Amino acid sequence: MLDGRHILPVGVLKDPAHTTHHLLLSSLPQEDIPVSKILAIIAPPEPLIEEQAPQPLRGAPSERKKDDPLLGPKLKLEWAKRHINELKITIREFFESEPYELVHEVDSQTGENVYRLRVHKSVPVELSAILGDAVHNLRAALDQLVCTLIRHNSNFPKGMQGFPIATSGEGYESFVRKRIAGVSTKVERLIFRLKPYRGGNRRLWLLHQLDILDKHDGILPVSAAHAVTLIRYTMPGMFVGPDGTFRLGGGGRPFRTDWGIPDKAQIIMPLTDNVEFYRSPSGLQEEVRANISITFDQSEIVQGSPVVETLDDFAHFIEKLIGVVERKVL
Repeated sequence: MLDGRHILPVGVLKDPAHTTHHLLLSSLPQEDIPVSKILAIIAPPEPLIEEQAPQPLRGAPSERKKDDPLLGPKLKLEWAKRHINELKITIREFFESEPYELVHEVDSQTGENVYRLRVHKSVPVELSAILGDAVHNLRAALDQLVCTLIRHNSNFPKGMQGFPIATSGEGYESFVRKRIAGVSTKVERLIFRLKPYRGGNRRLWLLHQLDILDKHDGILPVSAAHAVTLIRYTMPGMFVGPDGTFRLGGGGRPFRTDWGIPDKAQIIMPLTDNVEFYRSPSGLQEEVRANISITFDQSEIVQGSPVVETLDDFAHFIEKLIGVVERKVL
């Protein structure tokens, strides 16, 4: 944080990888920090600057490297990253507008605690356009990479040549060779190792299908989000002092322990107004939070997958691939 504190998620208290440190970690002070504060540090919004002279793309080759053979795919990847960043800012602003409200009720017949989500705003429709631009530029970066490598091998791309992604692993070799005809043997081996077909490389297949979907139907994020219940129980009579030590009988703030996602928690998709997503027995001293994210809505492709994380994964993969080509092939 800006004040010098370091943050660990409460999940480390149950993470098997940190078993030997659970006692120490559980003795540290716990605090609810709004997600907006963390996001403001991790990905602060870019300032809006009007009438500014065009600047070189971040991470793209400079003017002195116009002869870079991978300039085309690098620029496409850079534009994809810009769209992804725009998507992150738009989503953050949407959540900062408090579109969802957690409502606690008591069932008059059973006495149970009932938790509902009120939906005050729908997911912005412009997310679909930004998302489609990001996906298209990511897919185009792969096609331009192959065409660049064909030219680098003293040949010229023809027809529908580009990065091959086949519908299945059966007979995909001939399909791949037609799409990349003219590349060097080293490049051919590299592409075959990527297994660019459905069932071979899920990341490539999903990106290819999303690009096709955007061309015909448009990629729509789920119109409501993905909710998970997190429960924190207050431990009666136990308190945490200002120095972070445990106290009994008072003298600090109540000690609360995070039990994570309860067994009865639901994943609601899509969210509808006033939907019930969790209930618990009466009498519990608990806190319930809804973890909401924007996800894809295409049931046969990536339904339920978080939009931003999926695009970041695509971009990271393509960036690594371009780096391998630059170091090992050119």
